[in-house]
Amino acid sequence: MNFSENHDVIVIGAGASGMTAACVAAAEGLATLLIEKADRVGGTTSVSGGMVWIPANAKMRAAGLADSLEQARRYLSHTVPGDFNGELREVFLARAPEAIEYLETRTALALKPVTFYPDYYPDLPGATLGGRVLEPVPFDGRELGRHFGLLRPPLPEFTMFGGMMVDRADIPHFRKAWRSLPSALRVARVVARHARDRLSFERGAHLVLGNALAARLLKSVVTLGVKLRTSTQVASLSMEGRRVAGVTLADGTHLRARRGVVLAAGGFSNDAELRSRYLPAETGPSSAAC
Repeated sequence: MNFSENHDVIVIGAGASGMTAACVAAAEGLATLLIEKADRVGGTTSVSGGMVWIPANAKMRAAGLADSLEQARRYLSHTVPGDFNGELREVFLARAPEAIEYLETRTALALKPVTFYPDYYPDLPGATLGGRVLEPVPFDGRELGRHFGLLRPPLPEFTMFGGMMVDRADIPHFRKAWRSLPSALRVARVVARHARDRLSFERGAHLVLGNALAARLLKSVVTLGVKLRTSTQVASLSMEGRRVAGVTLADGTHLRARRGVVLAAGGFSNDAELRSRYLPAETGPSSAAC
């Protein structure tokens, strides 16, 4: 097979997982190509809340919130059936805080604890009322420059006034804007910032939730020198014997990956056959982006 390009790592899919994988590979000195079939990056992440669940993380300790791996292990034992993926569960509990620290050190990722955000089953043993959930620190999309247009916009339900995202901390002030002068002034600053952004962009540049997470990872992709291709569809993996040697694009182009291919394209939740094989029978289709 003749390969037209050579890379160390090829990552398929530019949502949070794909961009994270590409950033880590590039941060470790590997020549990395990130491929996205859509014309914009971010995937489902961009239209999500963008929060991650990390038990016993350092940020919640700094906020004075107690937690332990044993407490988290007890909670998971009551929410995850039996010993399903028990080994991976233990790896997650032991290494997730370390992964967050690595990403915040090597990329533009920045997270903060949501101090009151109960676990989904707050009455089960081991649950906490807040701190395990980390959300992205708001991001100024202007830092992306010309790449801002590559970021998938959030859902309209997450915006106001033609694309203005509102930080969680600003919501109470919008509710009190007509009853409190400090709140009115804060809301005025938020709206003025949005008006300024609209002079240069098709939407507001103050990003929160999953859009901020995707934006921070996109900035890291650009800064770390990851090669990014949008509107590019992968048809299949290219094999050399039993080894994955690269990918074949829909146009027939073969791209070599010397060190490996990362599949982060999503789609599982919209694949009926995979859902029937790995999920309970009553699980229906997902509204996740494909």
